[in-house]
Amino acid sequence: METNHFFTNTKKKYFNNKNWFLNSGCTNHMTKRREILSYIDHFFSSSIKHGDKKILEVISMGDMEVSTKRGNMNVSGIYYALDLNHSRLSVGKMLEMKYKLVFEDNICNI
Repeated sequence: METNHFFTNTKKKYFNNKNWFLNSGCTNHMTKRREILSYIDHFFSSSIKHGDKKILEVISMGDMEVSTKRGNMNVSGIYYALDLNHSRLSVGKMLEMKYKLVFEDNICNI
């Protein structure tokens, strides 16, 4: 069985609209930051029900390249939606992509 590893962390003092929140209730990765997407599928659109029951319009879907200690990693299938407060990284999608999430000492290593 092949396992991928992706390592990153964020200290609390760095939380802002550029950070990603790891979300176990999120079915897809989501962001409102178009500039970080390296590829955008403008033909894709959708809507999802947010945790507070509001409907969130997804404008398109794209990919993002992330620099890690082991080289660049491509994260695909990121929903682009303007009405988000923070970008979200889906735990479920990371597990589907065969990444391992380890929570230890207040840090999550992916």
